[in-house]
Amino acid sequence: MPEADFDALIARVRPPEEPADPKARAAAALRREMGANVRGKKPSKEAAAAALRRYANGR
Repeated sequence: MPEADFDALIARVRPPEEPADPKARAAAALRREMGANVRGKKPSKEAAAAALRRYANGR
């Protein structure tokens, strides 16, 4: 397997690094929790509020 193909495969498999900023980490966690990072799915305001409460309570 060529090195470029291997690097591309590892980049897809390896999870993205978490930001060091606590606010950015919280925002990323909320996006994952709400499914906002999934194309075509937009959470409602109620779902966003519920996700924020779950995140604040430690899930």
